[in-house]
Amino acid sequence: MAPLIIAGIVSAAIQIGSSIFGSMSANNRRKQAEAKMRQKKAELTAWRDNEMHEDFLDRADSQAAMRRVREYNDQATEALNTNAIKTGATDQAKVAAASKLNKNYAGVVSQIAGLGAQHKDRIQQQYLNATQNLDGLEIGNLMDNSGTQNMINSISNAGMQLASLYGSGTK
Repeated sequence: MAPLIIAGIVSAAIQIGSSIFGSMSANNRRKQAEAKMRQKKAELTAWRDNEMHEDFLDRADSQAAMRRVREYNDQATEALNTNAIKTGATDQAKVAAASKLNKNYAGVVSQIAGLGAQHKDRIQQQYLNATQNLDGLEIGNLMDNSGTQNMINSISNAGMQLASLYGSGTK
């Protein structure tokens, strides 16, 4: 065999070998990326589930707001009782004033519960957006055939190179 043909065969073998190695390496990186995406989805799901199952009224900020309203109601009731003694207010007036304070407290609790529902809606939307983005990345990753295409091109080029060398060696 002519040295030119041997060099061509060696070159083609190196080209094919490096192409196969590159393709295998790309497949491994794709599998690692898929594993990371699955892990991120699991973390997102755990975060969402934790937020969705949390009682918004039990949060520290909600408890603080309700405590402030209760303290205000206690102070207002105390002032009302003091004024009732001074002005001679009837028991019905005391009950009506206390009822109004209780309605105020119930209104605050209702508003906090409404904020909790809005919070859960935002959490769900953030979760959906994040998982849709990860799904898009995963689909793009699965559709990426560049490693396989590079290997096919390298084998084809090596074959053409060998055919060219063989053709020039037979003349």
